[in-house]
Amino acid sequence: MSKSHALSKVLALATLTLSTFFSATSMAKTYTHSLGEIEIDQVPQRVVVLGQGSLDLLDELGVEPVGLVKPLMPHFLSKYTADQYQSVGTLQEPNFEAIFMLKPDLIMLRVA
Repeated sequence: MSKSHALSKVLALATLTLSTFFSATSMAKTYTHSLGEIEIDQVPQRVVVLGQGSLDLLDELGVEPVGLVKPLMPHFLSKYTADQYQSVGTLQEPNFEAIFMLKPDLIMLRVA
């Protein structure tokens, strides 16, 4: 499977998951991950994003993050370099103190 084909599958799954997650009918949803499970019972209001792929997806869904990684921001996401968006470090070195201070409901990150 080519890298772009795999990426398109991941983005499609993420779009489906997030569109379901951010739908008007807010019911508790349980997500399974490598460390166990997490239940989310409300639409997150404060989102921190650690990756431009996740930021692009949230931008398409109209979700405004409170914090994100700003270095090397692609041109099509340049509006997120504004001061209203708190910088939370870099992709390689997130600033965990800055993230903690933002009190996020949800932290989205890239998976390599």
